[in-house]
Amino acid sequence: MREVSSEIKNILSNLSGDIVQVNDLLNLKITDKIDDISLIWDQENKKGILNSVRYLKALENSYPEGLKSYYCLLYKKESPIGLFLFQVKDFDLRKSLNVHTHSESFLDKLWVNIKNGFISQIKHHLLVVGNVLLTGQYGINFCDHLSIEQKLEYLNLSVESFANYMNKNKAYKIKSILLKDFEEGEDSNVHLPEYVNFVIDPYMYIDIRWKTMDEYLDNLKSKYRIRYKRALKKGKDLSFEDMSLDQLVEYKNEMYQLYKQISQNVSFNLFDLDMDYFIKLKEQLGKDLTIKSVMLDGKLVAFYSLIFDVDHNELDAHFLGYNMVLNHNYQIYQNILYSILQDSISLKVKKINLSRTAMEIKSSVGAVDKTLFLLVKSRIGLMNWMLKKFITSYVPDNTWLPRQPFKEAEN
Repeated sequence: MREVSSEIKNILSNLSGDIVQVNDLLNLKITDKIDDISLIWDQENKKGILNSVRYLKALENSYPEGLKSYYCLLYKKESPIGLFLFQVKDFDLRKSLNVHTHSESFLDKLWVNIKNGFISQIKHHLLVVGNVLLTGQYGINFCDHLSIEQKLEYLNLSVESFANYMNKNKAYKIKSILLKDFEEGEDSNVHLPEYVNFVIDPYMYIDIRWKTMDEYLDNLKSKYRIRYKRALKKGKDLSFEDMSLDQLVEYKNEMYQLYKQISQNVSFNLFDLDMDYFIKLKEQLGKDLTIKSVMLDGKLVAFYSLIFDVDHNELDAHFLGYNMVLNHNYQIYQNILYSILQDSISLKVKKINLSRTAMEIKSSVGAVDKTLFLLVKSRIGLMNWMLKKFITSYVPDNTWLPRQPFKEAEN
């Protein structure tokens, strides 16, 4: 364990929040205000702007309905061990999981009805280790170099202590726990055997290796250059502009409706953004957040948001929305992807993170995928046994066809 500075000791001794004794050596400090823990949080943050106090403050000011964040510090005596973001969600699985079939078969329809009947009974508080608004593991931050076995032991102790404390003292009914997002090779399922491991849509990203858009286009196979030109031609009447804070206030209703058109069409969704989310985000992140409007004949038909992570020289493509009725004729989403790519090249970032969903179209512009695992368990023994047996039949099918748009892919 590293030697702790007097500054850290002073911060630890003055932290606000509840204290939970984990065992004879460990304690967990819990608060629902990031300001209470901000000094040590940013000092120990190694995961960039999406795990920063600024971002978490914006979220705290605009929580999705039924979601609340807690910030936890695990420490031994005067030595910090880990910082965790835990979120408690009012969980109704029937509302989050879109189970349906296009089959006309009686048996297929019966099976869907049985599954919907089962999941309609799952209503309680879900404990999420991480941030449900983001793709990636932003909820687990260790202060020291520890083995994976140590990390997961400390994490499990913290999660169980937190859940027990919240159920006893805060009138929650935390009955299940979701850990997100682990990368391959972390062996989380080996060291946390009570949890069941599953995969949803992969995370998509593009490594930016081009200095200009022309260089990118030169690297494309001919059919993808044709696709690019066709998309630009169809979208020639679309205009892209940076939005100011005043414009975010002015257009917040229209932006929310465009966002909802997209969020309502995903197979699994744990939340809906608060209508003021983008306003609060801009207030906190300032120039590190770009939100672009897409206008057609003076009307907002789409928007997208980009967060600049200075520490890692990366762009994170955040939430967007677009008019799905107009999308085909104007190829709005395809043009948004090309615009994001142009932004990334212009800013000379090394990587653009494109989150989950729409894998095939993202791969057509050069994105590649990375598998991230989620772990879930029920705190009720019989339910956890059933979860392990049947979860694969509930996970949406993520089969998709990766594209290979670049010339070197032919070699």
